[in-house]
Amino acid sequence: SYSFCTLLFTTKMPLDKVEKAALRNSAVVGVGFALLKLLKRKGKRKSGEWNEAMCSAASAGLTAEVFGRLKGLTGDNVAGVASLLPLRLISNNNDYFFNYRFVVCYLLAQILVNLLPKGVRKYPVLLNSINAAQLLSSWILYEDRLPLAYKNFLHSQGKATREHIVEVRAKFNHGTYAEVKELVFPQKKGDTYARKHGTSFHQLNAAAVDYFVHHWLEAAPFYMKIYGMRVMVHVLRKIGASGLASIFSTDPAPALSLQATSLFIDIFRSTTFLSLYCTSAWWMLGQSGNLLPDTKCSSFGLWASLAVPGLMLAVESPAQRVTISNYCTTFALYPLLCRFEYGFDAAGVAMSLLTTTGTARRPMLLNMLWG
Repeated sequence: SYSFCTLLFTTKMPLDKVEKAALRNSAVVGVGFALLKLLKRKGKRKSGEWNEAMCSAASAGLTAEVFGRLKGLTGDNVAGVASLLPLRLISNNNDYFFNYRFVVCYLLAQILVNLLPKGVRKYPVLLNSINAAQLLSSWILYEDRLPLAYKNFLHSQGKATREHIVEVRAKFNHGTYAEVKELVFPQKKGDTYARKHGTSFHQLNAAAVDYFVHHWLEAAPFYMKIYGMRVMVHVLRKIGASGLASIFSTDPAPALSLQATSLFIDIFRSTTFLSLYCTSAWWMLGQSGNLLPDTKCSSFGLWASLAVPGLMLAVESPAQRVTISNYCTTFALYPLLCRFEYGFDAAGVAMSLLTTTGTARRPMLLNMLWG
C-alpha cells in the first residue's frame, strides 16, 4: 500500500484542483472528529481514538487523490473502483466510525433508495419498517454484524447493557416467547420494568408507559444538542452569505419567535419518535410472550415483530422521515453484507460502477470524496 501511494504522489501532473479536494476532505473529516469530541462526555480521549481520526482524515484525502489522478488515465470506471483502496487499506476497522464498510454501505444505501420507483420512495415509513426489522433483529441475534458505533447507540438508547442483550439472545435461541417477556424494558441497574410491573398484558402496558416517560426525559437533552448545532450552522451560513449585518437588518423578533417555535416542535417530535421506537420494540417482544406463550422463538418471528418500531417514524416531520429512513437503510444492509467474506468489496465495486456509468446519481458524500 505504501508503494502504491508513493507511485501516485510522484506522478508529475497539473493536480492543483485534486490536491485542494484531498486537503478539503482531510480537513472536513478532521473537523468532524473534533466536533464529535466536543459532544462526547468529559475526559481525555484514548490514543486509539486519535489513531482513528488520523486514519480517517488520511483515507478521505487519498480517496480524492486517487480518483483525481487516475480518471484522466484510465477513465472514471477504473478510477472510481481504485479510489476505494485507501479506505480499504487504511480505515477497514469496524471500530472506526468513518470506516470502509460504513462508507460503502452508506453510499450503496443512498443509491439503492434513489433507484426505487417514485411511488415507493413516497412512503419512507414503510421502508423504515423493513430497516427496523433487519437492524434490530441483527442487534439481538447477530450483534457482531453491526458497526461498533451503532451497537453502542442501540445499547444506549435501548437502555440495555451488552450482558442484557446476551441474555435476551440466549432466551431467543433456546427458549419460548414466554421466557423473553420478563426481560423487556430494561433499566440501567440491570433490572427491568417488566419485573417491576409484572408480565401480564395490562402490566406490560404499564411498564411501557413507565419506560417511555423515562426514555423521553433522557432523550430530550440529546436532541437539544443536535438541533442546537443545526441552528448554529444555519446562522454561520447566513453570516457567510450576507455578512453579520444581515442578521440585524430587520426586526429579528418575529423571525426568532417563529424559529424558536419550529425548533421546539422539531425537538419534541424527534424525542417522541426515538422514545416510541425503543418502547414499541420492547413492547412487541414482551406481548409476543402473552400471545404465543408456549411457542418456540424464531428468527422470522423476531424480524416480524420488530418491523413495528419502524412505523413510529410517522411521528417525525416529512423531511426527517426521508433522512432517517435513508440513514437506517445503511445499517439494514450492513448485516447482510457481513454474511459474505467479500460482501463489502463487491458492494463497493457495484456502488462505484453504478455511479461512474451514469446508471445512478452520485450521492453527496461520494461527490465530496471524489472531489
